[in-house]
Amino acid sequence: MKPAEQLVTISSTRLRREGIRSIAQTLKESGGVARVTRHGETALVLMTPERYRDLWAASEPLEPVEFGVLGQKESELLAKIDSEESAAAFDKLLLASEETLRRSIRVAP
Repeated sequence: MKPAEQLVTISSTRLRREGIRSIAQTLKESGGVARVTRHGETALVLMTPERYRDLWAASEPLEPVEFGVLGQKESELLAKIDSEESAAAFDKLLLASEETLRRSIRVAP
């Protein structure tokens, strides 16, 4: 599909003046997609129902999520966080932070 800037352009003034029936012919002639501009900027993109169905059909379906696998991974991560090794590392970090705080208080005037 083309970027919006490369699509057939229909001004919002023309859309209001001529109505959707007239614009529908332009839309069909342009391959089913056109952009409507307002003050030179793309305001919206119109497409025929056929073009929309083609776009929808071409989209990739989402892969199913295996929640059992995700739950297992979450349990493993939580077990690592709750391990004695993690607790010891956290305690070490707290002690180092406390020591740094004590030193900065002693240095402060």
